[in-house]
Order: sequence, then structure tokens, then C-alpha cells
Amino acid sequence: MKNIFHEFNPATLFNSISFGLVVGLVALVNTITYGVLIYSPTGDPASGVMLALINGLVLAFLFGAFGSVPGMVAFPQSAMTPVFAGLVASIITMMDGQSQEAITATVLASVLLASLTVGLTYLLLGHRKLGELIRFMPYPVSGGFLAGLGWVLLKSGLEVITGKLSLEKFLSLDLLIFWLPALVFGIIFFFIQQKGTLIWLNPLLIASSVAGFYLIGLQFASVDELRASGWLLNISQPDANMFLQYPLLTMFNDIDWRVVILNAGNALVLIFTALISLLLNINGIEMAARQDIDPDRELRLAGVGNIFSLLAGGGIVGYPSAGLTIAAYKRGRPGRLLNLIVASLFGLALFYGLQYLNYLPNFVISGLLISLGLNFMYEWVYQGAVKFSITDYLVVLAIFFTVVFANLLSGVGLGLVLMVIIFVVSYSKAKVIRSVLTGKTFQSNVDRPMKHAAYLKERGDQMLILRLQGYIFFGTAHSIYKQVKSRIADSEQAPVRFVVIDFSQTAGIDSSTAKVFNKLGYLSETAKFSLIFVAMSEKVLKKLTINGFDLSSANFRTFETLDYAIEWCESVILSGSEMTVITSRSLVENLGAYFDSDQFKALFGYMQRLDVPVGYRLISQGEETSGLYLIERGRVTAYRELSDTRRLRLRTMGAGTSVGEMGLYGGGLASATVLTDVPSEIYLLSQDNLKEMESKDPVLAGKFHRYIIQLLGQRLQNTTASVQALIE
Repeated sequence: MKNIFHEFNPATLFNSISFGLVVGLVALVNTITYGVLIYSPTGDPASGVMLALINGLVLAFLFGAFGSVPGMVAFPQSAMTPVFAGLVASIITMMDGQSQEAITATVLASVLLASLTVGLTYLLLGHRKLGELIRFMPYPVSGGFLAGLGWVLLKSGLEVITGKLSLEKFLSLDLLIFWLPALVFGIIFFFIQQKGTLIWLNPLLIASSVAGFYLIGLQFASVDELRASGWLLNISQPDANMFLQYPLLTMFNDIDWRVVILNAGNALVLIFTALISLLLNINGIEMAARQDIDPDRELRLAGVGNIFSLLAGGGIVGYPSAGLTIAAYKRGRPGRLLNLIVASLFGLALFYGLQYLNYLPNFVISGLLISLGLNFMYEWVYQGAVKFSITDYLVVLAIFFTVVFANLLSGVGLGLVLMVIIFVVSYSKAKVIRSVLTGKTFQSNVDRPMKHAAYLKERGDQMLILRLQGYIFFGTAHSIYKQVKSRIADSEQAPVRFVVIDFSQTAGIDSSTAKVFNKLGYLSETAKFSLIFVAMSEKVLKKLTINGFDLSSANFRTFETLDYAIEWCESVILSGSEMTVITSRSLVENLGAYFDSDQFKALFGYMQRLDVPVGYRLISQGEETSGLYLIERGRVTAYRELSDTRRLRLRTMGAGTSVGEMGLYGGGLASATVLTDVPSEIYLLSQDNLKEMESKDPVLAGKFHRYIIQLLGQRLQNTTASVQALIE
């Protein structure tokens, strides 16, 4: 409701109407320019204008009605024009000598199928919620590509006047009088665009240039003579019956499908260009609107819009324009009425007013393209020298000059190669080993007798624990192998018996990584240590198996959590000693060493003995606790119940330990569930009995409190040591 009232606010209404007309006129002229540029070589520019206008009408309406922010102006974009123009030029060259009908049909088929490919790509990426992945495109690669597009646009603008550009034509005095006005117009228009707050100067320059042309030109020739000399556009009004017609069907027999297939590689360039351009435009609009934009939503909307324009008979790729949308926002937040006005202008031009645009001089069309090219090169080549580092700027220049001296496709290829190199170099600097631990600094969540704990810490160097992070590929995986091999070769430390590798924070591995882990497997056999993988998915294990890793090796183990893996290692270490895991000091022995015989007897008088089976629930997470449980015989485990029905082990406790202290002293709901692992003998001290003890025998109660404090202090000390080891 608030947005509806905002639309009819006088300031918003005036802004939407006035800037809707200005922005709509600029978008309309640009769209017609793109259509003419793409299809002029076929001798049928009217078809190109028809396709472009239909696309502009559909996109302007859809983004106006459903765009993330109001005032998002969408129509065929300049970044796509040189790519389509290159596609058309390639087809015409390959079809030299064939009929005009075959050339026009083949060009239409290639352009429409390429547009369909881009539309489906937009839709698929948006549906799979992969829009955020586009943001991982290295900034200098995007900048170099767009700088190259700027050169192609400038060159295309000149070729509107000169035809295929060459140094001979550029220096020809006969063509000088045609391209010089276009260049001057483009430079002036470029400088005006740098003054973004003066958007009204854009249509003023166009109108004054057209008026000045006729004031001078009509002194020497008639309108028809000016058109025949090449000074004016010569586009016939498309038949309104062409709307909702489908060239792929009506011209199917004239299409040369061999040529279409040979030019299918241009789809890669189109997709690459469309994704980069849409991403950069969304980023710019976000900044201007000061509002987050969901790239997945805009991808889906752009996909639907481009596919729907094909169904309506159109077919040149379009998406939101950052320049015109930002210009509208600089005058205040526009309403969606602005988009309705833009769409209406496209509709009027499509059905009624295209013939009037034939009075537009060619140098205006050419100058607009030159201006757009200068904008791209100014932002990415000139300003890029300041905003990029030296290395990044060299990447921009490398791609730019590849486009200048070769072609756009070569620039795209170099950009992809540089993108891979940048990724590999940058990611290889990232630390894949999150932390390196040993049994001295990290223990399992099993409460053990002090004698056992001391024994394990003394022999903690027998364990090497590597906690990994991120995506692991060959370059980073080798650092894991080097870390293990270096530790194995260190004769000053105890021999390594266990190498534990934790994959819980990793995003996956590539095939080459599997070869590195094969080497680790061979090393475990020769150095005689157990290789233990933690939290490795079935998909990754399958990839290891395919690449020759022996999962059945006696030296290999897998565990779901690091906690269980360390517990297994500790159990193996203890089993090789004179001690056993289950031998521990009982509750009676622990209390008997702290309390005298009378106090000991009195203390047990306040407790209730429980003989419980395996799996017995002592405490339920989220429910009130009965009191403090002291374990005389057996073992219990505390779990954190997770939302997806899984359990996270917090701590396992044996004879002589206790659980439920927080419930006894703090009250409230339990933060964990406690179950018995084996049949157990347990003593319960309830809150009521503790209060009775405090009332009848305060000396005994005070001594009991100190006993519990010592237990909790020791437990906290162990936990702190483990946490400290993880963060160092």
C-alpha cells in the first residue's frame, strides 16, 4: 500500500512522467540503432528494428511490473550489439553469392536461436539459484572484456558510415564529411553523459543536431536527395501483421542450417557477454537504488522476458540498463509509471511511428554508438589505471588489445584463460590446512580418569590432526602431503601412528586431488601409520576409489566426526598399555578420597540409587532435569539434539564422573540429552535433597559444592585447551 501511495506522490509522478519520456526516447533510439547495426549488412534493417522493438516492448513492461526496484529500464543492450553484428557479418561472409532470401533467413535463424540460448541460460541459472556465482567473475577480466566491447562499439559506429573500416577509408576525403560529424557528435554526447545529473541535455543535443542538420542540408538538397546520398536512415515501417509471426517457421526452407551450425560457437560469446553485462548492471543499479537486488530473480525475469519476446516475434537479447536506470534515480526515486511510459513509446514506434524515424541523420546513430564505446573505454581503460592494481590493470589491457588487434572472440578466450590463471594463483595462496593439532592439544569428548588423560597427553605426538577448509585441488592438496611427509621425517619427535584429516569444513575435491591422497595412502603403508579421514562424503570417497585409492587398506579408517576419530586413536593408544579404557576409579573411590567415612555415609543418604539399562534417558533436551547424576559404574553420553534428527556428541563420561550440574544449580531446561551407553549404576542427587542437606548439614553441603567445583574446573580447563588449540 505504501508503494502505491508513493506512485501518486506529486514529486514521484512528475519524475516518472518527465524522465519516462526522456529515458524512453534514449532507449528507443538506442534500440533502433542496435537493430539497424545488426541487420544492415543483410539489406533488411527493417527486420532487425522489428525484432529489437518487440524485445524492448516486452522487457520494458516485464521489468517495470516485476523488477526488484521501480524504474528499472530494460531493453536490448549495447554490449550485445557487437557480438550479434559479428555473428551476422560471419554469416554473410560464409554465404557470399547466395540469394538475399537465404541470407536473411539464415541470419534470423542464428540470431533467434542465439537469443533463445541466452534466455534459457538466464532462466536455468536463476532457477538453480546460481546467480551469486556470477559475482565470482574476476573484476579485471570483466573490465578488460567491457573495455574491448567499447572498442568494438566505437569501430561499429564508424562502420555505419564507412562500411568495413580500414585506414584507407578512414583517411578518404570523400568519407571524411560523413564520419567526422559522427565522431564530433559522439565525443560531445560522451562528455554530456559524464554529467549524469544533466540527463535533459541528451535529448536536447539530439534534437538540436537534427535541427541543425536540416537547416544546413536543405540549403543544398532535398530530403530524398539527402537520403539517397546516405545522410538519412532508410527504414521501412514493418508490417503490423509481422507481430506474433515466427521467422523460423515462415522462412524455414530458406535457412542454411550448415552455416547456422558453423556459427554456433558464437553462443559462448553471447552467454559470456550477457552474464557479465547483467551482473555489472545489477551492481550499478543496487548502488543507485540503495537496495539489495536478488540476482537470481533478475536472471529468471531476464530469461522469461527474452524467451517471451521470441514468442511475440522478437529476438535480440536485452536486460536492465544500468546507465538509464541510474540516471532516473539521480533525480529521485522513480515510480513504476516510468516503465509504463517507456513501454508505451516502444509500442507506438512499433505499430505507428517508425517511418518518422527515417528523418534521423545517420551521423546521430553512428555518434551514439561512438559515445557508448568511449564510455566503456573511459571507464575501464582510462579510469582503470587508477582503480586497478598494476597486475589487474595489465590483465585489462591484455584483453583490450587482444580485441583491438584480433577480435572479440579472441578477447573472450583470453579472458577465460586469465580467469582460470587468476583463480589458480589466488586460491593457491589460500591456506587449505585450517589448523594442525596433536593429541596433546586436542582430545576427544570422553571424560577419562586422570591417569588415562595424563598417559594420552604424554603420547599425544603420536597423533597428527589436520583440519582442512575450502575447495581442495591439486595445488593445495600437495601442501597436505608435504605437511604429513615433513612430520613423518621429523626424527626429534615421537613416530606418528595416526594421521587424522578432517574434511568437515571443505567444499569438495577435484580429480587431481585424488592422486595426492593416493600418495598419502602409499606413505601410510611404508611409514606404518593409520590414515583416518573424517566427515568425507560418499561422493568424494567414490571419486577416490575411481582414481585408485584403496579403501579396504588395513591402514585406512573413516569416521563421521573428528570427536569419534580421536576417541578411536586414544583407545588404540591405551589398549597398547597396561591400562584399559574401562578401568577407572569408581565414584565410591573418588568420594571416599575426598570425604571422611562419616561424611561419605551421610552424603549417600541424600542420594537415590538407580540401576538403568543401556539407552536409558537420564536427561531430555528442552525439559527440566531431576538433579545431579553421579556415575558409580557404566558410561553415559551427552548429545546435542540437532534440528534434522541428528545428534552431536558433546561428551562421554564414565565411572567416577557426574552429569547434570547445571540443572542442579541453575535450574531451567536441559541444553542436552544424556543417554546411557551400557547398563549403569548411577546415584541421583535431586534439588530437594540438596536443599535438605544444606539445611541439616551445611558443612557437608559446602564440602560437596567444592568437590563439584573442582570437577567442573578440570573439565573447563580441558575444554579451554582444546579450543585454544583450534584457534591458534
